[in-house]
Amino acid sequence: RRCVQETGYIEIFDAKNALAKLGYNVSEGDIQDDLKDIEMDEDNHITKDVLKELVQHEKKKGKKAEDDDILQAFIAMGGDPKGTGSISSEKLKTVIKSEFGMTIDLSLIHISEPTRPERISYAVFCLKKKKQ
Repeated sequence: RRCVQETGYIEIFDAKNALAKLGYNVSEGDIQDDLKDIEMDEDNHITKDVLKELVQHEKKKGKKAEDDDILQAFIAMGGDPKGTGSISSEKLKTVIKSEFGMTIDLSLIHISEPTRPERISYAVFCLKKKKQ
């Protein structure tokens, strides 16, 4: 096999390894499926630009999976499957305490929705602490 420096592209196996090093556990079949959505050169080579697009595609899939998990948690707490409505603040505190043995400070949530301290909307439920 010739290296990427010589050819300007890599094989699917190499793309799988590169994605794995970035924390994405994908199969060669997953990569082939992803490549269907990416515009490639006439020889279907995985160039550096194509690899960047594969990484972006994996990031989007990860984000969608995370969003789906958040919606499922909201639904489990009594929220609407469409992500509308709200859940009980007390129920959230109770579940976090009983299931995880933790406590939660909802004071910041109540600052963002001061008129509804006993309920938490889906939009607020989705908020995350920003990475520093």
